[in-house]
Amino acid sequence: MLAIYLQMLETEEDKLTFEALYHTYREMMMGIAVPIVKSQSDAEDAVHQAFLAIIDYFHKISKMKRPDLEAYIVVIVRNKAIDVLRARKKIADFDYNDGIGDQEYPEPKTSELADKLAKLPEKYRSVLLLRFHYGFKTKELAKMYGTTQENIQKMLWRGRKMLEDELNGEEKE
Repeated sequence: MLAIYLQMLETEEDKLTFEALYHTYREMMMGIAVPIVKSQSDAEDAVHQAFLAIIDYFHKISKMKRPDLEAYIVVIVRNKAIDVLRARKKIADFDYNDGIGDQEYPEPKTSELADKLAKLPEKYRSVLLLRFHYGFKTKELAKMYGTTQENIQKMLWRGRKMLEDELNGEEKE
């Protein structure tokens, strides 16, 4: 797979930089995707899509410093994993038992928490995942987002409240 990605890059320097990025972060990216999608093959799809997105913006990404680069990779892999879940959900919404005769097939299951998290606005979803799933501290998040720790704490509080409301089935007014 790496060879395919490398063919998409123009210069030798970009190829070497991307290859180092690939070897450094691929396992971390899989570790992020697997818990979200609950499947090795779906996680591989999400990571593949993430690497394609990284290549699309490689001229900017290759200049990022390590903490910002890691945060970017975490967010992009998480978003791609959620996209894979959404695609799976569309398939799950299809009536598998329609017109099959007497044969019954179980519907695929998705994570309720991931579905509810996917419904949150992007800024709250990202900050919640980065803080509670990946363990970033509010100080680190404030630096990543270019804001204050107090603002991050407010975003975390609002995001938790929205997620709680979603999980309890409350409608937005």
